[in-house]
Amino acid sequence: MSFKEIVRNLRKEQTSSEFIIWQAVRNNKLGFKVKRQHPISFVYEKRRRLFVADFYVPIKKLVIEIDGSIHLFQEDYDKLRSELIVNLGYHVVRFTNGKVLDNLSSVLDEIIKFPSPSVRMERG
Repeated sequence: MSFKEIVRNLRKEQTSSEFIIWQAVRNNKLGFKVKRQHPISFVYEKRRRLFVADFYVPIKKLVIEIDGSIHLFQEDYDKLRSELIVNLGYHVVRFTNGKVLDNLSSVLDEIIKFPSPSVRMERG
């Protein structure tokens, strides 16, 4: 299965929490673009690797991960993955399925308030 097919399948088989977030952020509803199932490519231990971020906000360089119960059993992997993504120049924020389902407005507020990278001012 190609990487494009994997991403397509992830989009088709999204969790209920991912669906809820996507409905709330798609089509620039937050005032900026949000991509779902966004591939992140990098080299680790001399091999090309790929992550698929649940959501990505390009203007903020923000990766948003929605963690279900499986993440309770892979905390070390999630920590390593987040560290690698941060080392690539991105920011990572994680929300549990429960938080998305119980308090969507606070999740969206956190995404909106996450700062965009500073724009360098040109010296004249």
